[in-house]
Amino acid sequence: MKKIAKYVLGITLLTIIGIIIILSSQNVGQLETTVEAVENPIASEDQWVKAELLSHLIKLTSEEMGGRLIGTMGNQLATDYIAEEMKLIGLEAPNFTNQYRMQISAKTPVTHTPSFLELTFDDQVFSFQFGTAFMPYIARNYIQSKCAFESKFKVIDDPEQLLSFNDEEVVLYTKSAIEGYRIDLLFNEVMSRGRHPRVLLIESDYQHDGYFVVSPYVKDVTADESQDGFAVIKLSESATQLLISHKEGVIKGEIDMSVETVEGESLIGFLDGPSDEGFVIVAHFDHAGTNQDGTYNPGALDNASGTSLLLALAKGLSSNNPEGLDFYFVAANGEEEGLVGSEKIAYSGLIDKTKFKVINLDMVGAPLDVPVLVTANTESSKAFADYCLPIIQAEALKAMPSELGSSDHVSFETAGFVTIALVQMDTRFYHTPSDTIENAVDLEVMQRIYRSVLRIVAR
Repeated sequence: MKKIAKYVLGITLLTIIGIIIILSSQNVGQLETTVEAVENPIASEDQWVKAELLSHLIKLTSEEMGGRLIGTMGNQLATDYIAEEMKLIGLEAPNFTNQYRMQISAKTPVTHTPSFLELTFDDQVFSFQFGTAFMPYIARNYIQSKCAFESKFKVIDDPEQLLSFNDEEVVLYTKSAIEGYRIDLLFNEVMSRGRHPRVLLIESDYQHDGYFVVSPYVKDVTADESQDGFAVIKLSESATQLLISHKEGVIKGEIDMSVETVEGESLIGFLDGPSDEGFVIVAHFDHAGTNQDGTYNPGALDNASGTSLLLALAKGLSSNNPEGLDFYFVAANGEEEGLVGSEKIAYSGLIDKTKFKVINLDMVGAPLDVPVLVTANTESSKAFADYCLPIIQAEALKAMPSELGSSDHVSFETAGFVTIALVQMDTRFYHTPSDTIENAVDLEVMQRIYRSVLRIVAR
């Protein structure tokens, strides 16, 4: 019996010692976690930021939002969602807004009948995919109308021959012919000659050229409204090469689109710190809407990613703003129609450009091997970009300077703000139904950019 008692006592002592060791190790672990949190206060953010980003991405790319094209119900649903999120975060609605909302008007394309482009050569018919192989030229302030044609075409690949054509011709400009030209200025030069081709095809990587607003019928902006213009259509490089290889063919096409003026709202939330200076964080939330075949473009990378990051940053900084800075969080609308929302805010004079720097988030969260372009164009903006580059690189991201000029940072920079944009130009799924969370977005990269921005504004 005594042996049993001693045995039980021994087991009990061992159990107690084991519990003490376990508790001690847990306390050490908790202490280490606490020390880590003290040394790196941003680390605690990672516990919720991934879920926060994913939640916003799922909502903004949902079918009910239908691609978020300004003027559509989907865009309005996205507007309402962002406004409600700003309210839940606790951001103030600036007194120059109506409950975070700033009204804007934009011109957006409307397709009336399906557009097509075909090349016939030796009884073979080659069909080009609208939005993939060809698009009407994109330019603000130009008008548009129905354009239908069937004709032989002429290839111009010599810059010296740019204005060599007849009024009834369909002309193809190759990249080598227009290299170094601003296309809108070239159009004005063509118009000033008083004669022009019926249709001008341009070899172009149109996904990188300017705005999404389509203008199939170009007219000089200074010309009388009754003066005819000429249709301008951008072709992909592969489509251009097909035409060049069949110079004797006949090209046929029809684009029946118009531009309507639509209403929308940008959203602005304000975080009031003790300081009277700080940052404007910008991301556009509109996208390319639906397609002729009934599908929609979710716009996960472009730019539900930037909008989700903006909302996560607003929430994070609302709970931890160590520098006491002021922040404007701008969810811009109408970016795809020519930076309409950001332009109205930037030039309004409502935000002091001498006290606020601007960070634009557009297409952020592409795979890790896609560089983060830190975009700036003025000397002061480039100095800010130089400061930001090593901070972003410290997150093991490929960051490099850029002068990309086709997102909302352009509005603020031309208005005189010190501005950068963070952009990952992964165009594999650009403006297509395949721009989904699964295909295009890496949440870990988004988290790294989130931490980078926090560190930029904390210094």
